Amino acid sequence: MFITVLHGDNEQTLFNTDCKTITLLDSIKLRCHCASKAEVDLADESGQVRNLLQHRQRYASELLDEREEFILVSVSWPSGSHQPVYTPMLQDEDLLSSRFLGKQSSSPQRLKAAGHPSLRTKHG
Repeated sequence: MFITVLHGDNEQTLFNTDCKTITLLDSIKLRCHCASKAEVDLADESGQVRNLLQHRQRYASELLDEREEFILVSVSWPSGSHQPVYTPMLQDEDLLSSRFLGKQSSSPQRLKAAGHPSLRTKHG
């Protein structure tokens, strides 16, 4: 099973999900040129964060649908906050505006970008 991760300046990278989530996240960080200590996650095109960091030992194929496209997001924890901030790691205003941010609902998890609504999270 494979997924496509959208990142950078309109880049798309294919990943195999037949592995533990921690292995997939490490591979994503390496192949998408993220810092090794960075925390990253994936959001679907409706903006729903998949919370893969909470399921590191589960198989990614149990959490992600085959052939689905995901947007790479960085995860940060502002001091004094119990809620993470998700920042899209994709520079494609058309995609982020129309397919990603257009379907957002209010939530404590905030997207760290001026004028962008919040991201929803999927717990599973």
